[in-house]
Amino acid sequence: MLKHHEPQHHTRINLIIETEIDNIKEKSLNCPIRAQKLQATKNHLQQHLGRRIYRDKSEYQTSNLIKSPLKSSHQVLDTLTTISLHNLPKMATAQIIRPSSSSSSAPPYTPIAHELTTFSTTASASASASSASSSTTDLPPSYSDISPDATADPFTSPLSKTHKPFTPTQKLRIDCIGHPALSLPTPPRPDPIPIYDITHDPQITRFTEPLYTSVREARSSGSCRLVPGSDLSAAPLASTTYRFGPGKPPIITLHNSDENLGHEEEEGSEEEVDESNPNSIAIKSKSALHRTLIFRSPTLGTFTWRYASRAERKQTGANSLVILERILPVAEAGSSKPTETVVAEVARFVRSDETRTPGTTRHTAGNGGVLLLDLGSWRDTKRGEEEEMRRLAVASCVCVMKKEVDRRRMQQMVTIAAVVGGS
Repeated sequence: MLKHHEPQHHTRINLIIETEIDNIKEKSLNCPIRAQKLQATKNHLQQHLGRRIYRDKSEYQTSNLIKSPLKSSHQVLDTLTTISLHNLPKMATAQIIRPSSSSSSAPPYTPIAHELTTFSTTASASASASSASSSTTDLPPSYSDISPDATADPFTSPLSKTHKPFTPTQKLRIDCIGHPALSLPTPPRPDPIPIYDITHDPQITRFTEPLYTSVREARSSGSCRLVPGSDLSAAPLASTTYRFGPGKPPIITLHNSDENLGHEEEEGSEEEVDESNPNSIAIKSKSALHRTLIFRSPTLGTFTWRYASRAERKQTGANSLVILERILPVAEAGSSKPTETVVAEVARFVRSDETRTPGTTRHTAGNGGVLLLDLGSWRDTKRGEEEEMRRLAVASCVCVMKKEVDRRRMQQMVTIAAVVGGS
């Protein structure tokens, strides 16, 4: 008789299990593991209960359970679980947790056999598998692949005229207050101008030993010396002599390291400069109304300091950009005379909100900034031309700053004369 009504009994048992599962899910929304275990129990009961429940020793208990009224859904589920315990896999029945009616807190967590392994084990296994595999499509791209120019210096971008990349080999920071726009046209104080090497450490402070120091002897004199470090009495590496009057440009003299010039010789050389000396380099202006400076060294070549155009300043993001270029004459095949010139960048003097000397503004004349040097062309020379070119670039850059102060003072003098004459 039981076997005759087996489909109806089986349907009723399934209905009881599904009702119990739904009730447990509603009461334990914050415990997905418990609901997952109950669902696994339901699946195994449906598979094994219909085939073996009437062959089991507890056939009488099952029949009475179906015929008797349901007192508690928990009792039904526990009884069904006990009946089919020997027919179900251990993985599905060993972790059945009866929900507690006395406490609303979640039961203690116990790991089960089919649970995922820990993250460290999975990560190590995934790393070893990915290294052994030739395909890396599942790995996320690196930051440099997404944005390769994220760390690129905007001040070294190619300019519109040359279209060649500028790769500085050294970065120097020149600290100088300069000459403000609203001030009297008096000579600036003879404060030393330190030059720091910030190639490897951009956060160097003023307490660090500078690479060079530019020193002026007196406030009324524009002549200066470039000494190593911060020793103001050391032998100069280069000296710049300023002479008054038209047709007398400043002259930069490069000294040997073992040459020691006294202060008396330096003061007396302001009017007595040997221009025939191969180490003496005259800094000439392109014209009376032009800011471009031209100078030629017998051993290093011909160079120009020019101010960048508005498009070049916008391209690099600098408020003031002065470029040192080397002019190389090029001759065609079969010709003994050069027919054209090639321009190569050597240095950039950058002054922006990030690089200018603190306490100065974009309207300050002759203020300091960052000097970017590309000395790769002189790196493999045997005569020490790299150090010589570095000194020449620094000394000429200080000369550019001095020229800016002279032009600012001249503008202030003209303005004051116009105001006084108009009144």
